[in-house]
Amino acid sequence: MESTADILADTKRYLGEAIVTLAAVRAGARLSPGMTREEAIEILSENIATYEKILRRYGWRDNADRS
Repeated sequence: MESTADILADTKRYLGEAIVTLAAVRAGARLSPGMTREEAIEILSENIATYEKILRRYGWRDNADRS
């Protein structure tokens, strides 16, 4: 069973990946067939909000590498 710290570290990594992907989508990255840019931005934005909520809820404070 994973520790809470491991789960939070994974969540932080997923948050970083979602932020990078959102930037790429906004810059014009290719999307899956049938997906609109607006849908992709909405999904990624919702994911980012969820990851941030989880990290705040459990007191994760290490945001030094987020810009």
